[in-house]
Amino acid sequence: MSQDEIILFLYKSFSKYGESIKDKLNSKESVHNINKELYYSYKIASHSWSKNEDYFSKFGLELTFRSNFFEFFDLLSTLFTDYNDGENDNKNKVDELFKKTKSKLEKAYKKNI
Repeated sequence: MSQDEIILFLYKSFSKYGESIKDKLNSKESVHNINKELYYSYKIASHSWSKNEDYFSKFGLELTFRSNFFEFFDLLSTLFTDYNDGENDNKNKVDELFKKTKSKLEKAYKKNI
């Protein structure tokens, strides 16, 4: 997968959820589905990041983005493992990180097209 294709893939993976995923974190099953659907985004980023870091940073996908991206996946996994009904800090944090990640990916995608 080329560098541009990676940006496109990540952008499309996140954009299909809209502006927020908070309302989609309403059950353990839905959290599992999101985790499963985004699994390849995580794998692609984790395998390609270090060798493409300079290229990605040209599009605003710098160290802060990388930290938010991987923290999002860590918390999403934690949320699935330790799922609680109702409002909680992890759901809010997952949604916040999703928004930050999606926003950066959208900007990178628009710069790239």
